[in-house]
Order: sequence, then C-alpha cells, then structure tokens
Amino acid sequence: MIRQRGFTLLELLIAMTLVALLLTVLYGGLQLAIRGWEGGEARVERSNSVRLVEEFLRRQLAQTARVYVQDRQRLRRVAFSGDARSLTWVAPMLAYLGDGGLYMLRLEYDESSAEGVLRLRWWPYRPQGGEPPAEAVAEHVLLQRVDGARLRYFGSEDGQKAPQWYDGWTFPQSLPRLVRLDLSQDGEALPFLIVALAE
Repeated sequence: MIRQRGFTLLELLIAMTLVALLLTVLYGGLQLAIRGWEGGEARVERSNSVRLVEEFLRRQLAQTARVYVQDRQRLRRVAFSGDARSLTWVAPMLAYLGDGGLYMLRLEYDESSAEGVLRLRWWPYRPQGGEPPAEAVAEHVLLQRVDGARLRYFGSEDGQKAPQWYDGWTFPQSLPRLVRLDLSQDGEALPFLIVALAE
C-alpha cells in the first residue's frame, strides 16, 4: 500500500504568508505607479493652463493702447494703473470675447476665496472714465489655486529719469516699459512673466 503524503499545516501557512507578502508588494507598487501617473498628468495640465494664461496676458499687454480717461478731478490721465495685486489697462479684446474695439481690462489676484484665483474683468473703454455699469462687465477666472501673485512695473515717470522697478504704477501721463508678473501655484513658484508694452 502506497502512502500519499500531503502538505502540512505549517507549510500551507508559510506558502500563504509568502503569497500575501508578494501581493502586498505588487499592490503597493501598482498604487505608487498610479499616483505617479496621476501626479504627472496634473503637472502637465497645470503647466498647459499656466502657459495659455501667460500667452494670453503677453498678447493683451503687448497691445496696450496709450489712451486717456478722466479721473475724479476731471483731469486727463493715461488709462493705465496698477499695484502689486491688480492691473488695469486698455487693449483690443479677442474677437470671441468682445464686440471689437478697445476694452478696459483688469487683472486681479483675489485671495479672499477658499483658494486664491487670478481673475480677468473687461468692459468697453469709455474716455470719460469712471466705474462701468455692472451689466457691462464680463469676468473670467484665469487660474485657480494661486498661492501668491505680485505685479511690478519698470519705467520712469517722465521718461527722463533712469527707469526702475516699482510696486505700483500711478504716474498719470506715462506707461511703464515692462510689466512683470510673479505667480505661485500649489506651493510652487512659477516662472515669472515679463512683457514689454507697446510704445
């Protein structure tokens, strides 16, 4: 009579433990690969959206028009002003966003919401100045999850002094030569944008 010998309980337990360890390692590797893939896709998407925003702002700022508006004292000044968080200028708007002609554009960094946003508002240019009626203002969020934004301006007040960088542009009769935008998104500083304004 031939005795058949099977696996002992200890051998089965050891085999099952080894299989469980192997599956755990494989599952961990798969999860790591999935997270890496999703992170890469998110970085590519963020990079593309930032690049599109930069191209749009570069095109619009490069077309800045030297036109004038009346201020509160009824004095004539260049329709351009800015500080570290916002910038207002006049340029032709893209045809699909407006009806043609010149528009006042206002770029703003809004950190009051849960996640900071970079927002663009626009309305038809009016030489008499003043705030436009609410129904005339269009708005679009350019970037979300913006941790910080800073605008700076390079030029001189009268064109005679040596140009320098300013945190705000309040000179009523001149345009800056350059505008610089520094952004950080999701805790990471993005490459800065410098645009030369039209002469």
